[in-house]
Amino acid sequence: MLALASPVFAKSFSQTIEINQPATIGETSLQPGSYKFVADLDSGTVQVERGRKVVATVHGKTVTLKNKAPYGSVVVDGGKVQEIQFQGKSEAIDLPNS
Repeated sequence: MLALASPVFAKSFSQTIEINQPATIGETSLQPGSYKFVADLDSGTVQVERGRKVVATVHGKTVTLKNKAPYGSVVVDGGKVQEIQFQGKSEAIDLPNS
């Protein structure tokens, strides 16, 4: 019996987003500055990078927006990151426990 593996491609987005105020994502405090957010939409996992260093990895839930996001943004409520939206995409990552 011959088994062939076919490649599986996860749907992922990445975007650099400027954070203007201190915020917490998971257990990590983010200071104002530029961060790259890399999201795997299949698993809801988001890596946050500053420079070449991964500063946080969190798990959320992929949600569908009513409209495509006009720009990349981080939704912060009470100092905690609640959602990450990617420019031109109708999917976002919801982080209700961040």
